[in-house]
Amino acid sequence: MFPQFQTHTGYFEAMMPLTREATLADYDGIAKVLKDNGLVPKTEEEYRFRYENNPSLSFFKSSPPIGWVLEDGKHIVGCFGNIPATYWFNRKPINALIACDWAVKPEYRNFSITLIAKYFSQKHADLLITTTSRKESGPAFLLFQAHKIPVTNYDSTLFSITEPIGFISSLLKRKNIPLSRYIGFPLGLFLGLTTSFRDTQPIPTQVKLISLFDQRFDIFWEKLKIENSHLLLAGRSKEDLSWHFNYALKTNSAWIFVFEANSEITGYGIFQRQDNPQFELTRMRLVDLQVLNNDKSVITPLIAAGLKKCRENGIHILEIMGFDETKRQVLKNLGFYNRTLEGWPFYYKAVISSLKLSLRNAQAWEPSLYDGDGSL
Repeated sequence: MFPQFQTHTGYFEAMMPLTREATLADYDGIAKVLKDNGLVPKTEEEYRFRYENNPSLSFFKSSPPIGWVLEDGKHIVGCFGNIPATYWFNRKPINALIACDWAVKPEYRNFSITLIAKYFSQKHADLLITTTSRKESGPAFLLFQAHKIPVTNYDSTLFSITEPIGFISSLLKRKNIPLSRYIGFPLGLFLGLTTSFRDTQPIPTQVKLISLFDQRFDIFWEKLKIENSHLLLAGRSKEDLSWHFNYALKTNSAWIFVFEANSEITGYGIFQRQDNPQFELTRMRLVDLQVLNNDKSVITPLIAAGLKKCRENGIHILEIMGFDETKRQVLKNLGFYNRTLEGWPFYYKAVISSLKLSLRNAQAWEPSLYDGDGSL
């Protein structure tokens, strides 16, 4: 729920923090606020790379703020991040700003609104986006005339259990059931027997696991932009993808599968490790899946290759958010389960009038965890 303001004037004046633009030198204070709120901050190197090496900055006339902080005179007590991104619509670039890292110390949450007000008052961008909103923060975005994306299934994830024993143990731990590891073993064995038929999908030789984004991705991206000019698409050039997944690839927490035909790419899938340590759940997510002509004969083996590698690496589940109905139907045919989220994660606000009407149409969207900060 959106925080309520204190009404006692003296208390309000005594606690009133300063709101200012963040700088890279604020990293330690921002990281502490994130940690104190149960979030995991990026390393300082990764934090700096996000802004200093961002390829989207070349599309902006001037550099937007990296975010804002609340300061009580001595310490940073709140933060709100702001990441430049380039989207494409009707084959034209759209300057977007991505909300991230919104956290405030409990005693200062009455002033959270000053941070989000700074974000929504920006004139640097054509589009404002948040993709990792929680149930409690959603109403704040609506207050500033942001909209839920007009895609009905984005609060529903699809998942496949790839290591049943570990998955059941994690589920029992989440439910606070004692001896979850011991109970999970026999239950996991049974679940494994009931789902073993899903392991039979063959992987054709055209599917390759690669370690870096090469020039073929630029060729693929140009084709994709033309074919899907009606969609709002985040930039996916070689440079965009290399920046986006720089640290995930460095830490071996991302896999890139491509489908090759005549030495060119006709589709790719990017899987990223996003565990839930609290419940000892190991998890890969399919964060991006792009296929020319939405060819099911390419979509299916790319997903199957990810499933196979999850099983080989003892990953408990493979999870997917978003994508269009063609891709989601392939997932359902592969036996993926469905789970509904507690809150709505993806909001947007079109700043320029030419986008406002277009983005109300569900046909303009095919969201995924590649959008916003879902995989940054």
